[in-house]
Amino acid sequence: MNIKEQIRADLVKQPVDELEEAAENIYKTPFGTRAEDFIAGAEWMARQGWISVDERLPEMDEEVIVLTDELGTAPIYKIAFGHIVDVKRCIDYNGWNIPGVKYWMRCPKIPNE
Repeated sequence: MNIKEQIRADLVKQPVDELEEAAENIYKTPFGTRAEDFIAGAEWMARQGWISVDERLPEMDEEVIVLTDELGTAPIYKIAFGHIVDVKRCIDYNGWNIPGVKYWMRCPKIPNE
């Protein structure tokens, strides 16, 4: 099973009611919780091409979306933005600007309109 299939399998193992409960606890807005948005975001991420840091890395200073497992709670990952740094000039965490990066993907193009 490749990494993309593993991440999808880990997401599918989560019952929908658990995802909704997580959304209610994590994803709050001034208008209340948005469980359907949280679930839609999780499903979108599962369809994207996540790349393991063991397979390859992005170019230095290219800002990417990352999944981190700093606390060892996989398959519950923290989502963040990160980039590879110049280890000669910057403090780094295995080459990254943040600790625990396990997977990454390029940021999609956002329309200007």
